[in-house]
Amino acid sequence: MQRRTVKPALILLLVLLGASTAGASSVAELHVGIHVDEGPLTPYGYTFGYPGLQLVRVIYDTLFVLDVDRQPQPWMVEDYQISADGLAWRFTLYPDIYFHDGQALTAYDVAFTYQYMAGHTHSTWRRATELVDAIEVLDETSFVFRLTEPQPLFMRRPLAEVPILPAHLWQEVEEPTEFADATGSGPYQLAEYRSGQFYRFEAHPDYFRPDYEPALERIIMPIIPDQTTLFSSLRTGDIAMATREIPPELVEDMERSSALALSRGPLFSSQLLLINNEEPYLDTVAFRQALALMVDTRYLVDTLRLGYGLRGSSGFVHPDSPWLQATLSPMTQDLDGARAILDELGFRDITQDGYREDPDGAPFSLSILAYAERP
Repeated sequence: MQRRTVKPALILLLVLLGASTAGASSVAELHVGIHVDEGPLTPYGYTFGYPGLQLVRVIYDTLFVLDVDRQPQPWMVEDYQISADGLAWRFTLYPDIYFHDGQALTAYDVAFTYQYMAGHTHSTWRRATELVDAIEVLDETSFVFRLTEPQPLFMRRPLAEVPILPAHLWQEVEEPTEFADATGSGPYQLAEYRSGQFYRFEAHPDYFRPDYEPALERIIMPIIPDQTTLFSSLRTGDIAMATREIPPELVEDMERSSALALSRGPLFSSQLLLINNEEPYLDTVAFRQALALMVDTRYLVDTLRLGYGLRGSSGFVHPDSPWLQATLSPMTQDLDGARAILDELGFRDITQDGYREDPDGAPFSLSILAYAERP
């Protein structure tokens, strides 16, 4: 099931970073309600992908960034060259890049980051950094990435994804998930974090980009897990933005508020049922097909989402994506088809109690784990 969302002003990286140039006026403070406690906000310490990863990117710089059209552009990099065979990428950093603690960021920090992340398991960073076969540091600002094979998306992943760590703080860290020092070089520094209460970000006073000035001097993020309290704060103006998507049942109420403007559009995210394919029976394609045929996705959209959603395609691509193949239509519920598959696999209701036993005649059930606040 893919969602069409009706959302308040959500956190966007460009909003937090600011799109202003040097000399533009600066707003003193912005209050953003965050719906979850994301922990210390290190690249290994954030709790959830959203909004935690977006906040990490505010604190830490990446060599490249994605622009408003989602195209990678050099950010920390002043100059770069790519060899004709695509295997050697040479970069030159901007001069005078500093971490929030005043230490200079150099090519050695870049090399350390990619080597550290390749050696320390993390689902987000390790896969990206493993594309780099070797790193050669030429001087304080210049370095070369050497690849085992050409990578056409290298600017996007890992260059626009991997946050650069301060080697002087991380080089002795053996358990990265337990390290809580969120010192980066990004446009905002984490000035204060109180678990379960709030985050406070301050603009980095020595930020290196000559063409850039953070749009905000300070960002305050109260942690408000309760949905009712969060949106009440949005209505009253206690916060200017919220990170939680507006639930379908509140859409009409929000639309009646003169203080709020709602936008509608595809969120390009999906509600997924993730299956452990290593478990008995779930490791069988036909059994998983039977499960898929049992689900009425139209009912889910109309009832749980009150129509604010789309039935997902039979693939992973969002129905509104221009890259969706026309042949990937939504799955259609077919209970007779599901029954036929289960019969063929040997799942039958031997005891006549309304529940099927497994092929050995033993009781059979599946457990589904879900967040309590996500119907």
